[in-house]
Amino acid sequence: MYWIETKEWEYLTIFNLTNPSILSSRVVNMVFEGLDTHAEITLNGNKIFDTDNMYRIWTADVKNILYTVNNTLSVYFRSAPVHDEEKAAE
Repeated sequence: MYWIETKEWEYLTIFNLTNPSILSSRVVNMVFEGLDTHAEITLNGNKIFDTDNMYRIWTADVKNILYTVNNTLSVYFRSAPVHDEEKAAE
């Protein structure tokens, strides 16, 4: 039985900037590669984006929501089969 794909998962981490001068840059991109198909990415409580394709690179400018300390990054992975069933029912 394939149970892992029917569950929802969250990756959560808190990090500090090792080089705070990065915030003086015009743009500060956060790059995600290989995220599972359906995921919601938030940084410090702000939604960055929702993903819908695991075969691409996702990039977002996070300069205005990035702190020097205590940044909270959440990647919430939705179950693809459950997501697809919900969309089909709409």
